[in-house]
Amino acid sequence: MKTKTVLLLTTLLLGVVTGFGQCEQTRPLTWTFDNGTLTISGTGAMPDYLSAPWYSGHSSITSVIIEDGITSIGDKAFSYCSRLTSVTIPNSVTSIGDYAFSYCHSLTSIVIPEGVTSIESCAFLDCSGPTSITIPNSVTSIESCAFFNCNILASITIPNSVESIGDYAFAYCSGLTSVIIPEGVTSIGYRAFYNC
Repeated sequence: MKTKTVLLLTTLLLGVVTGFGQCEQTRPLTWTFDNGTLTISGTGAMPDYLSAPWYSGHSSITSVIIEDGITSIGDKAFSYCSRLTSVTIPNSVTSIGDYAFSYCHSLTSIVIPEGVTSIESCAFLDCSGPTSITIPNSVTSIESCAFFNCNILASITIPNSVESIGDYAFAYCSGLTSVIIPEGVTSIGYRAFYNC
């Protein structure tokens, strides 16, 4: 069934958006948008997207609240939300998908909650605003390009739980002056800290 995404609707069932603009219902998740705040509610994993159903209003989103019960943030869920300044992620989330927050230039800090075990490829690519990132002791892998070009990030502490850091994970983080890598890390990918 073809649908038009209209941001003025208060609630719409989340779905997987295909390249043809079709929306297939997959999980009982809902979203609301009010005065700049996008709220995701329900239980279970968020679908992966080519273009999220709220994308037509992405430039108006300033805050994202993901409510408790959501277990993952889908691929490209909030990419290109250039005015997004704050994100609330609950402890129920265990993974942050590919490109989930890529190109969110206005984010000034990123707090990843306990419970997240993986930060997928390019999850925070080109988030040029954060000066600090908190990675919890539950994360075991930081995938390729996860924080690529977070260029004013000054320091990062990688927790003891992390075992692998992917290719280009922190490349072009040109503001980095301090990095602490724990003994448990067994692999650091190609150019993981390139041009820092």
